[in-house]
Parts: sequence; structure tokens; C-alpha cells
Amino acid sequence: MRAYFSLLLLLCSIGNISAQNFYRITGRVLDKNNQAVEFADVVLSNKETKKLTGTTTNSNGTFILNAKGASYTLEVSILGYEKHALTLNLDKDIDLEDIVLKEDINTLNVIKITANRVNYTMSGYEYRVGNIATLKNKDLTEVLRTAPGVSVANKITLYGSSVSNIYIDRRKVNMTEETLLAYLRSYKGDNIDKIEVISDPDISARHSGISINIITKKKEGGFFSASVRNAFNKDNFVVGTNFNLDYRKEKISFYTSGGYMNQHRDKKEVTNYDWKGSGLKTNDITTEKTKIPLSLNGMLGIGYDITKNDYFSAEVSFREIDKDFKRKIIAENSVESQEGVFRDYNTVTKAPTTSLMYSHKFKDASELIITGDYVGSYKNNDIVIGKVNSAGSKEDAKITHTENNTSTFAAYSNYSKSIKKKHNINVGLRYSYIMNEATNNESRFSYNEGLFRLFTSYSVNMNNFGFRAGLYGNWANIEHHDYIDILPSASVNYYINRRKGNLLTAGYSMSVGRPSISQLNPDAVLSENDIVVRIGNPNLKSYYNHNFNISLRLLNISNISINYIRANDAITSYLYSDDKGTIYQKYTNNASNQGASVSIGVYKNLLNNKLDLNLTGTYSYSESRVNQNTIRNNSLSCAFVAFLSLPKSFSATAELYANSRKKIGHNAYRKEPLELNLSVSKRIKKWNFSFSVYDLFNSFTKGENMVIDLGNYTQKVTNFSPSRRYMVMVTYNFNWGKVSRARKAETQKNDMNSRIGD
Repeated sequence: MRAYFSLLLLLCSIGNISAQNFYRITGRVLDKNNQAVEFADVVLSNKETKKLTGTTTNSNGTFILNAKGASYTLEVSILGYEKHALTLNLDKDIDLEDIVLKEDINTLNVIKITANRVNYTMSGYEYRVGNIATLKNKDLTEVLRTAPGVSVANKITLYGSSVSNIYIDRRKVNMTEETLLAYLRSYKGDNIDKIEVISDPDISARHSGISINIITKKKEGGFFSASVRNAFNKDNFVVGTNFNLDYRKEKISFYTSGGYMNQHRDKKEVTNYDWKGSGLKTNDITTEKTKIPLSLNGMLGIGYDITKNDYFSAEVSFREIDKDFKRKIIAENSVESQEGVFRDYNTVTKAPTTSLMYSHKFKDASELIITGDYVGSYKNNDIVIGKVNSAGSKEDAKITHTENNTSTFAAYSNYSKSIKKKHNINVGLRYSYIMNEATNNESRFSYNEGLFRLFTSYSVNMNNFGFRAGLYGNWANIEHHDYIDILPSASVNYYINRRKGNLLTAGYSMSVGRPSISQLNPDAVLSENDIVVRIGNPNLKSYYNHNFNISLRLLNISNISINYIRANDAITSYLYSDDKGTIYQKYTNNASNQGASVSIGVYKNLLNNKLDLNLTGTYSYSESRVNQNTIRNNSLSCAFVAFLSLPKSFSATAELYANSRKKIGHNAYRKEPLELNLSVSKRIKKWNFSFSVYDLFNSFTKGENMVIDLGNYTQKVTNFSPSRRYMVMVTYNFNWGKVSRARKAETQKNDMNSRIGD
């Protein structure tokens, strides 16, 4: 017994000696404003063995290191600050308390992505902006440009593809491109916590398509922004104004926006009819005058942090567009007599929406989101069709009145749970109900659709490997007919090198294509946006799409992707003409479609990141077969975007787009000409002035815009209206709140110290 006791004492003594060889080093990293610096690298180097031990600071700026007793060099570093180094003789626990970093003037203007700030997931990546010093005084558009693959010019793209959804703290922002960019410039980098980029959305996503979710730090205060723009050319005039107001006080956030636009546009087109084999050709000359006296939109929303983990928001919006549209068509041999036909439209569109959202975060990091939405669309058309006599007067007028009213109710719920930060499970449901009623004079067409969807997905994200599998079931009731679909999806990620951003991705998804309401409506519909009469097919059925993709991303600056899609018994449209020359668009359900595309993109920052370059090229091939008629289409497109930050708050943007042709139907395609857009802007305190030239080459006046193969003859439509246009835009941004007042007070103090001495 005594021997066992002696052995126990010996082991405890050895344990105490061993424990005493390890000591704890703690500290907190701050900037000059006493704000915590997150994601700072803290590295401990043994002077004798050169062995390194490291960590990063958390959201409070604190860090903890454990090391044996010895002599060390401790270094704290992060982009935008001078490296902080000190020597430690470690023979006891040390609390370094506050370590204040100084800004590095040599890198203050350099914006660079560091590897420990980008975390790749199965859906895309998370970019932790945190407290990057060089981004604090930048606006949100400038912060977005530092994210991998993101380009911000006159629109926002990711790896060359348009971003479908922009969210601010999970709230979707619905704005036009010009007003959206003005709105994003109101946010400052100092208030951005992280940016979630969703390039491959999970089946649980509320909205499909590429998304960017900006998460703010929810500081008290707010901003007001307003913009006025005027776009014009010889035959086009647009004037518009918008405002945005965001404010946060403690747990309540308030946001609202509104806008107005007025537009006048004249257009001239020549339609050439080329009969095959006969040499017969005729031309029609079409002139159009469009007037939009009223385009009004407004939004009002409120958010409330019920608790630290519970959030609720409510939002209402409304849009109204009034349009007067006049079209006159005359034959080429009747130009002098002015004989032809006319169509006059008066269109009123109203779109009210309501959105509710509740989210709850559990202690285990899982999350529950519940939303409810109402979207309305009410459109009335008064169409006058008749002849133009030899004197140019209108006669034989026939009036047509059409209405199309749609109400959509949608509910969405999603529960996500993360297990050990590597495994993620999503389960949820979505329900939507659509009511549509279309009236055309005496005829009436109604359509009701209910869709109930259950979904579940699982993903795992390891060091070098990621996998995701999803499955959702649809139960659709369309006009008392039930449709049940089970749709799988799967994707695999191989992280070749996370720090360098090298990533290989492959995926498959199956989706169901359903006919739209306009495709089902059997009544002849003539829209002011079409040159054809559209006739739907109420017997259309749903069909399946099979999507395959593979992509390779290298060094966060390049991307190569290959996509293939196939569908049988798909819905497609074909165009035909009657003996009077009227063109009709008809829908069919017996098409076999397949297509492939290859896209290559390069995204590079040069000149200390003052020059942002984005180059994307895409080759697409499609094949559509209806009955025994097969039509193939090849197209090549490329886009080049360059943003240059100049001295004295000037900046310049150049955008170049080229597309050989674009398929718009089974037997119709449109040629997309070369387009060059240039803009320059100047920031003066709270003001931003910009001048832009769109389509510098005026390319839409050259060549054919659209070609339709109608069997016995081919129709070519050429636009002779000037497409080059100019835009002047003035934006005012004003920020206020505790943060702004603190900065102002500090600036005043520094100014005073410089006058009287420290």
C-alpha cells in the first residue's frame, strides 16, 4: 500500500512539473479608436527552436496561446496595420492586456483578400470583412469588388453571371440597377460584418439564382440617400429620381424608399420579307412612339430584434406604371401615301406586395426562418387597331380591352442545423397559391395553381472535400389536376488549395418546367412589347430538365465552367404567318431540347488594387427539335469590365459586351451587336456625380436585330433608332448616428491638437 502511495506522489510530481512548463499568454487587439480587431494573426516564435505557434483574434479582439517556458517573439499582424512585435521570456502566465495597432500608411490604399477571410462552402463562400482597416471608409460597392469573382460596374455580376438577388440582413432589395448601386454606396465598410456569396444555392433557398447576402454590424444610426438621373439621346429621354432612408435605434430598424420616372422614346424598324426561291422581297416600315408619364414605386419596412436570437420584419411595397404606346406600320411602296395600319395602346400596371419574416437562432447555432408573402399584379390594356388612309388619318378603328390580374400567396419555412461546423442539415416546406384571371373583350380565362413543396438536404464540408445531396417533392394542383414530382440534386466540391482559392466543383440537379399563365391562355393576346400575336395552349404539360455542371476556380482570379442541360417533351414556341402577313406565336409540348455552354473568366486586381479587371467569354450550343424539324444555334459572347480608381476621388468604368446571336424561339434568334459603355464619376464629400455613355458605337443601328424563319420566307427585323445614349446622375448620401458623431468628435479633437499642440 505504501509503495502504491509513493508511486502516486511521484506521478503527481511529474504532472506538476510538466504542467508548470506550459504557460498561458492572453491579450486583446484594438485599433486607435479602441475598436476590437477581428481575425488578426497572432504568431509566437521560439527564439531557440524557431518553432511557430499561432492563432487569430475573435470578434472581441482577444486571443489565447499556450506555450512552454522559453524565450519568444510575439507578432500581431493584419492587413492595413503595422506589424506589432515584442519579446517575451515566458516563465509564468502573461496577460498583455490591450495591444493597440497603428495603421500602415503603405498599405492603407491596398485592398487585398487574405486567405483566412474567405471560407468556401457547398453553396459558395463567406467573405468575413470584419475590421479590415482599408475598407472602413469605403462604400459597399467598393467592398464588393474585393470579393472573389464579383464585378461591380453598371450591374453586379459573379464569375460573369448576373446576380439575381441582393439581400441586406436577409431582406431582399428590389430596385433597378441604377438605384441599387446608389443605395449600396450609402453603406460604409465600417458597418459590414460579412458577405455571403451564394453561387450554387441549396434547394432550401427562398429565391433561386445567384445571391449576395450582406450582413451588417447593426450599429445605431442610419443614412439618407437620394439620386436624380437623366438619360437621353436623339429619340429617347428619361428622367427619374429616387430616395432611400435607413435608420436603426436600439432594437428597431426602419427603412423606406421611393422613386419616380418619366420617359419618352421614338423608334424606327424596317421588316424585310425574303421569299425563298422566288427572289420576291418586300419591306414594312414601323414607327413607334412610347410615353411613360408615370412610373412610381415605393417601399416601407420595419425590423425588430425581439431578443438577441429572434428577429421579425414586415414590408409593403407598391409600383404603378402608366404607358401610352403608338405603333404605325406602312409598306415601303406606300411611304408617300402613308397607307398602312396602326396600333395604339394604353397600359396601366399596378403591383402591390407584402412580406413578413421571422427568424430564430437556437443555442446550438441552428436556425429557423418563416416567411409569408403576397404579390399582386394588375394590368389593364386598351388597344385600338385600325388602318391609316392615304392622307395619314386613322380609320376603321377597333377597340380591344384586356385585363390580366394575378394574386400570389406564398409561405416558406426552413430549419437549418449545423453539427460540429462541418455537417449541415436543412428541412422545410414551401407553399404557394396563384390566382389568375385574364379578360379579352367578351372572353375570359382563369387559372389557379397550388404548389406544396417539402425539401431536405444534407451537406458536409471537410478540409479537402465537400458533398451535398438534396431531395424535394412537389405536389401541384393545377385546375383540379394533380401533379406529383420527386426531384433529386447532388454536388461535390474538392478543395485543391483553400488558401489559394483553388476549387473543383461538379453537380447534377433535376427540375420540373411548368407552363406559365401566358403560355396556357388560348385567347389571342397582342402586347405592346411584341410584334407577334401570342396564342397559348391550355393542353401544355410539365416536363423535366436535367442539369449537369462542372467548374474549376483558381487563385480566386479565374473560373472555368461547363454546363449541359437536356429536356424531352419540353415547352417551346414557334412562329408562323397567315396569308395576311400577321405573325403568330404558338406553344407546343413536343420539343426535345439540349444545350451546352463553356465559360472562361479571369478577374484580376492591378496597380495596388486600383484597377479591377473582369473578362468573361462563353460559347453556347443549343439544339431544338419539334416534330421532324431540328434547328441548331451556336453563339459566342464575351464581356470585359474595367474599374479604375483615380486620384482626387475620381473613378472610371469601361464595359464591353459582344454576343454573336441569341435564341428567342424554336425558329427565331436575335443578333446582339458589340456594345461599349463608358462612365466617369467624382465624389465630393456627400455628393457623387457621374456621367455615362451607353453603347458608344451606336451598334444597334447596324445590321439585323432579329431573324425569324417562317418556312416559305424569312423575316428580318432591323432597328434604325440610335442606341447610343447619355446619362447624368447625381447622388447625395448622408450618414448619421453614434458612430458618425464619435468620428466627428475625434476629427475635431485632432484638428484642435494640431493647432495648439498635444
